[in-house]
Amino acid sequence: MRADVLALIDTHKDTGLLAAVHPLLLDSNDDVREKALRCVRDLASKDSAPALFEAAQKEEDEYPKVEFGEALLELGDLRGVPPILAVITDGEAEQARKDAWEHLRAHLPIPAGLEKGSAGELRKWWTDNQGKLTSDHAGVFKLAP
Repeated sequence: MRADVLALIDTHKDTGLLAAVHPLLLDSNDDVREKALRCVRDLASKDSAPALFEAAQKEEDEYPKVEFGEALLELGDLRGVPPILAVITDGEAEQARKDAWEHLRAHLPIPAGLEKGSAGELRKWWTDNQGKLTSDHAGVFKLAP
């Protein structure tokens, strides 16, 4: 039933119903969480950022953790980077780490060659540059001069 409600909200694109969707990002059912995330992404409201951040922080599965992080980046919210970095540096699933890199490169101006470097180098780049990043309307960040 929760999945049906999410499909209805997503179909009508009613951002006024996001308050009903946000708790479902924490649902114990993987399918419900996935559909809630799809709904939140489709509605693309910055009002979803706090719920996405909470979901990314609490998520144990590496794949949705990366997706929650990317959804934050799509909204122009750099709080999406730490969960993605956590999967890149500490993740167990190789495919999740690969996906995390792809998402990070799609949104951030990661220097060429850094992917082959150590996790420490990536974290240092993030620490040195996070305050210099600005987002366009599509959640792609650039380094400010």
